Amino acid sequence: MFKKSWTLTLFIFCLLILPNLGFAKHIVGGELYYECLGFTNNDSNSGSRRYQIFMRLYRDVLGGGADFDSAPGSTVTASVSIYRGTNGALIPVQYLEAPTRSTVNPNPGNACVKVPPTVEIEEGLYVFREIDLPISNESYFIVYQRCCRNEALTNINDPGTSGATYFIEITPEAQQTCNNSPQFNEFPPFLICAGEPFSFNHAATDVEGNRLEYSFCSPFLGGGPDNVNPREETGIAPDPDAAPPYQEVSFIQPTYSAQQPLGDASNFQIDAQTGMITGTPMLNGQFVVGVCVKEFDANNNLLSEVRRDFQFLVTVCEKNVEIVIDSDSIAADGAFVINNCSAGSLNISNNSTQSTEIQDFRWEFEINGSVQTFTEFSPTIDFGAPGTYEGTFFISNDTGCEDSSQVRVSLLPGADLDFEVSNDPCLDGPLQFDNLSAVAMGTNTNWQWDFGDGGTSTDQAPLYQYLEVGTKEVRLVAISNGLCTDTLIKSIDYFPLPSDIPIMAPFAMGCYPQDANFQVSFPLLDESYQIDWDFGDGNVGSGSNVLHTYLSGGVFQPRIQIVAPNGCQIDSLLDPITIDEAPMAAFNFDPINPSSLNSTVNFADQSIMADQWNWNFAGFGNSNEQNPVFTFPDSAGTYAVQLIVTHTNGCTDTLVQSLSIQSIVDFFVPNAFSPNNDGVNDEFKGFGPLGGRTDFEMAVFNRWGDRVFFTRDPNQGWNGKKNNVGDTLGDGAYVYYVTFKDVTEGLITIKGLVNLLR
Repeated sequence: MFKKSWTLTLFIFCLLILPNLGFAKHIVGGELYYECLGFTNNDSNSGSRRYQIFMRLYRDVLGGGADFDSAPGSTVTASVSIYRGTNGALIPVQYLEAPTRSTVNPNPGNACVKVPPTVEIEEGLYVFREIDLPISNESYFIVYQRCCRNEALTNINDPGTSGATYFIEITPEAQQTCNNSPQFNEFPPFLICAGEPFSFNHAATDVEGNRLEYSFCSPFLGGGPDNVNPREETGIAPDPDAAPPYQEVSFIQPTYSAQQPLGDASNFQIDAQTGMITGTPMLNGQFVVGVCVKEFDANNNLLSEVRRDFQFLVTVCEKNVEIVIDSDSIAADGAFVINNCSAGSLNISNNSTQSTEIQDFRWEFEINGSVQTFTEFSPTIDFGAPGTYEGTFFISNDTGCEDSSQVRVSLLPGADLDFEVSNDPCLDGPLQFDNLSAVAMGTNTNWQWDFGDGGTSTDQAPLYQYLEVGTKEVRLVAISNGLCTDTLIKSIDYFPLPSDIPIMAPFAMGCYPQDANFQVSFPLLDESYQIDWDFGDGNVGSGSNVLHTYLSGGVFQPRIQIVAPNGCQIDSLLDPITIDEAPMAAFNFDPINPSSLNSTVNFADQSIMADQWNWNFAGFGNSNEQNPVFTFPDSAGTYAVQLIVTHTNGCTDTLVQSLSIQSIVDFFVPNAFSPNNDGVNDEFKGFGPLGGRTDFEMAVFNRWGDRVFFTRDPNQGWNGKKNNVGDTLGDGAYVYYVTFKDVTEGLITIKGLVNLLR
């Protein structure tokens, strides 16, 4: 019987996210409220009221942040600022004594929920010195600011640098009537469960009995992450605190807002009349929430508004008692369904978690018309005949938490599974799976095949084509009457060979040495097949793509053998291959080092078994003679000479050799000339062959460095005049420069003195 483990949905599936508090990132909520003690000095003519101010702050004890401000050992003294009106008229700052501490119960309202040991919330109650405030037509604002919030907050931007502002406003109407602000009755649970309906009565009490109206509202920012100047407005503990108005926190839109602080999907609501908060938290994380309660008098005048800023941590809510039974499924009515394919005794595997918390458990089943009770944790029960049996499993612990679940056991005869492949697995093609399973008469059976390569079928005896070779784990599942599941797994070797293997023969005829590429092409062929070649010349090879070189002539008969991993085998002869003799090209030349002065070269053929010759002299000429003579250009350089020789059978061979034409400079420049028009030595110029030399230049300078002649024509000489057309220059010594480029030697420069004599 193939079973899965199912769990009764008694707890909430969500991710436990604990805050990473550090430095001053410890406050998780707070609010201020006040009490009016009457006229100052009980004098109705004083025009002043006496007040007692209270502030409650809430901190995460285990989050790693700082202690309460003003607490023993704290480096920050809690300071509170009082402003009259929004024009920023500051009344002297109050510095508070250490708060009175108390622990807040973090339980999310269900005694059966196990609270993680890493959650501990502490309340600090600050009681201000009594203060006297003149009755004014402006409001008083009592303000406390502190940075920063938890970096783990999910619903606002930049929580690690966002501080908090907690304040209470005493309106002119409240001053006139000596009104007391409302006080919230309870602090919400810090820990709540994702996916589980949540409710909390966030009601407040007003001693005057005035009408109260509740709403979600936005928390305010205050202070900043400046540790260097902590008392500035952007510091971690401003002193004085900033004057109103205040900036709201920036919620991450569009998922979160002040009205939906846990996200739209959670659909949190607060009843405006009762303060009851309801919703189902659907997102994991830690969320800052603001709740406001407004107080109105009989004439609907706003007397006060108390704002509470707090946080919800959405976490895994693990129950102390949880039923988990090893079963096949869970029915629509929540019952664990266990299917068994044979009648008789059945062991029920009880995997209920937190078993050490369970103090009592029992099983009740109706068998043969009577209810029978079993008290073993995982009982073995003899149900007897096939059929469906209804039962209940009860568990409880000593705290009064208890739970129960329905259990439905169905006993049916199963199938005796078997199958085989009936056709030849050595042949390429689909396999026929014959179903040899035996099922009870009258049993309605569904078949599910998994062929081990992603392919499936619901046919009783399917025909299936594999696209890749290999050993396949074939699974046959039989589901009887929709309840009983039986499974059989067999390994099937699928390594087929086609009856006609497509082999690519390299050629029918060639000349040695001849490369031959032998290939076999079959889509299903892989490295698991052994492929052996006999090339017919005494040499062998292996693989699907093999290169072989025939080194002698003759007629050869190649052969291939393929053996599959399952023993399937095929042998095949290829068409004969004829290899003819081939000539060998060879030659030498003389002189070995020709020069630009003598670039004629004699070539001597030394080829073997050659009947025809085809010479190519670096593209400058061709010849079909056996021993040709060729004159290269007199330019120095390296030239590739190619000889292709042909056998009488048509086989050819090619040889390429390089020869170098050496550069020889034989250029003479005289040291004197006499331009007197006597026909003898009237010009100054150089003599001798330049061959393939290029970029010729000649320049002549007088003793003062002035250029008197220049030419790029090696055949043009200097006649003793400036640039050959100007004034006649005087006798004396002149400097000349001659430059040109040689292929092998690069730039060549010749310089010296030439005497002009008339």
